[in-house]
Amino acid sequence: MTKREYIIELIRLTKLQAEALEKEEVEEFIGLLDKRQEVLELIQTLHEQYPESREQHEEELINELKALDAKNRIEFERQFEAVKEKLREVRQMKAREACYSNPYDIAREEGMFFDKRGPR
Repeated sequence: MTKREYIIELIRLTKLQAEALEKEEVEEFIGLLDKRQEVLELIQTLHEQYPESREQHEEELINELKALDAKNRIEFERQFEAVKEKLREVRQMKAREACYSNPYDIAREEGMFFDKRGPR
C-alpha cells in the first residue's frame, strides 16, 4: 500500500471511531484506536524507507484526518468527564448510604457523664 492509501484508511477508521462515540461503544472505540495505531506504525515505516516530501493531495488528506481526530478527541473527553462525574456521584451516594444505613449504630460508642459535685 502507498502512504496515501494508508492515510485514507486512517480517515476511514477515524470516521468509524466517531460512529462508535455516537453509540457510546467504548470497547469498539478502543479497538479502532488500536487499529489506527497499527496503520500509523506502517506509515512511519514507509516514511523511514522513503522520506520523500509530501504531495499536495496527502496534505489535504492529513488536514481532513486532523479535523476528524480533533472532533473525536473533544467528544471522547466530554464522555469521559460525564463518566467521571457519574462515578463521583455513586461514591458520594455510597458514603451517604453508609452514614444513614443505621444511625443508631453509634450507641456502642456512647459515654456517661458523672456529676462530681453531688446533689443540690
